[in-house]
Amino acid sequence: MKNILLFAILLFSLTNCAQNSNSNSVKPLDNKELNAEELFESAQVEGISILEANLLLEQCIDLDSTNAKYYYHQAMLFKESGYEKTAIEYLGKAIKFDSLYTEAFAERGYLLFYQNLTEGAMKDLNHALVLDENYYLANYYLGMVFLETEKYKSAVNSHSKAIENDPTFTNAYLFRGISYGFLEDYNSAINDLKKAVDLEPDYSYAYFQLGVFYFETEQYDLVIESMAIVHKLSPDQASVFYYSGVSYYYNDSISKAIENLNKFQSQVGSDNRSNYYLGRCYYDLKTYDKAAEYFKKCEEGGEFYDEANEYIGNFD
Repeated sequence: MKNILLFAILLFSLTNCAQNSNSNSVKPLDNKELNAEELFESAQVEGISILEANLLLEQCIDLDSTNAKYYYHQAMLFKESGYEKTAIEYLGKAIKFDSLYTEAFAERGYLLFYQNLTEGAMKDLNHALVLDENYYLANYYLGMVFLETEKYKSAVNSHSKAIENDPTFTNAYLFRGISYGFLEDYNSAINDLKKAVDLEPDYSYAYFQLGVFYFETEQYDLVIESMAIVHKLSPDQASVFYYSGVSYYYNDSISKAIENLNKFQSQVGSDNRSNYYLGRCYYDLKTYDKAAEYFKKCEEGGEFYDEANEYIGNFD
């Protein structure tokens, strides 16, 4: 069962707020008598739209074109809106006018990585840590780069440094836990995911990963419990039915196993994993024709194909 685990690495989805904003609804601002810092403060007001903040920051830059802070905050708006390349450009300008801008190096490094510019990303992130070795986001971003490049021990170390400097950083616990999972240190993984859901009780992805680690350690009651929470928080997450179904199977609740596995297939379609376990359910019920039907659906080269064929051999 060690080979079943497939971790879904959470990439931050960036909402394209700027495209969804109606530019006609933004009233022109008469800021002739305001200086750049006053405009900057206006751009930080809670509740202001991204588009309005963007316009204010552009005015700040027009008034003071060498202030790194304005470029940095404009870059963060572009990042939030999904314009990563433009964000990188503005971060470059921030760094040009302030070569010690730790946050700018860290953010640019992270964005460069997702532009498949790994060398530049590592250079920026390491430089951010030279400037401030305790900067939690630089350590976290570096941990994400290590995780996605399959350097799991390094990922654990970087996320640990992020946690040392911000013990309430939920995502650092989440992704350190995932890194531990890839190292098959499931006890440490479970402890980190428990901490993540303690910090954010509505974090469905953290509950899902916790359920996956319980699955790996064959704690099926806890899998079912965790996946029930995920389903409550994220009703469209189909994978909960697969993990719940298999867990019910191992808990000898065949009818519930079949119910959940059928729900999984109704949402994502037929696949080797669910077909294999549906086959086993019907095999245990001695409904051999139905069992054979599901086992034969397992495609060659896919997961559980060989195991399904062993069952099929029992029918010959």
